[in-house]
Amino acid sequence: MFMLETVAPEAATGLIADLYAKFPPEIGVPKTLQLMSASPGLMERHLQVIDYFRNHKRLSPEFFTALRYSVAAKVGHTACEVFNRGILSRMGLEDERIRRLECDPTAAGLDKEEEKLLRFVHKVVDEPASVTQKEVEALHALGFSDADILDACSAAANMVASSVLFKAFIR
Repeated sequence: MFMLETVAPEAATGLIADLYAKFPPEIGVPKTLQLMSASPGLMERHLQVIDYFRNHKRLSPEFFTALRYSVAAKVGHTACEVFNRGILSRMGLEDERIRRLECDPTAAGLDKEEEKLLRFVHKVVDEPASVTQKEVEALHALGFSDADILDACSAAANMVASSVLFKAFIR
């Protein structure tokens, strides 16, 4: 139960129904996005960001799902952890590897470059002030652009922000 007035998927009409329809029935509407229905404009912008990541030019859907799951697990965002666990499972990742992903980016089966970027993203979440130019340059050497690096870190920061809002308004 949310402390703010939200719209359940079965009661949605208009813009909110259109936004909820972006999620296939087999996946469902994530609880965090149901919270966003308290502010339809914000929800619409949030889904635009999700679409941007979903159609990223360089980073794979597997990368973003592993990122969302592992950061959600790290910050105790259970709703997103469960949701993204389901997506990883549908992508073919075994339960044991999903559990290991909470602390080991190599468990996701990403290519070596995305694995290194995922490690970097976790460092940004854990110790943002400790990031060095040398680390950024190492990611450039792997073929990542500044946009790729910022996009990945922004996706992680969005998960942290989502966790804060969810924890504040669910009871």
